[in-house]
Amino acid sequence: VFRYDAQNMVALGRWFLPVASAPSSYYDLPWLNGLLAVFYLAVTSVFVIEGFGIKSHINAALTAGIIVTFPSVISTFGYTFTVDGYMLAALLSAMAFLLADRKKWGFLPGAVLLGVSLGIYQSFLSFAIILCVLKLLLDVCDQGKTKDILGKGFRFVGMGIGAYAFYLVSLNIMLKLQDKQLSGYQ
Repeated sequence: VFRYDAQNMVALGRWFLPVASAPSSYYDLPWLNGLLAVFYLAVTSVFVIEGFGIKSHINAALTAGIIVTFPSVISTFGYTFTVDGYMLAALLSAMAFLLADRKKWGFLPGAVLLGVSLGIYQSFLSFAIILCVLKLLLDVCDQGKTKDILGKGFRFVGMGIGAYAFYLVSLNIMLKLQDKQLSGYQ
């Protein structure tokens, strides 16, 4: 069964999902959607490994393995018609984290990337938060300078606030353009 779905879920707050799913197909094509999703997860793993400065090949492979086999990631593959879009959201969250971590003003493009990720699927905000909190904890454990850790913390918070503002503004624009309202889903 090749299920067709235009992915227009603006009423669920997923205004960017149709664009994120467009490179593959709006049909349930596991070989295509799944292949893209695995590619996106591989790049996500690279950003996480780079963000945490993992040098060991074994630790890098284990990190990628944890990301790919995490239960919520695996269960998302049950929705093959949309899995590529959702894994792109994970990639954008990891990219936003890396930009905010590495660049002084990286929280600005990070906010846009994270905002687009939220526009695909809002749950990837928690993924970005976890990455940011873990990075701050590691910096504290490595006895980094308090000033640097606080600065990074403010960049992460600024990225989150900016992403949420970007998401809300863009969502409201999309709702008005399509003459829809948010659903009462959950």
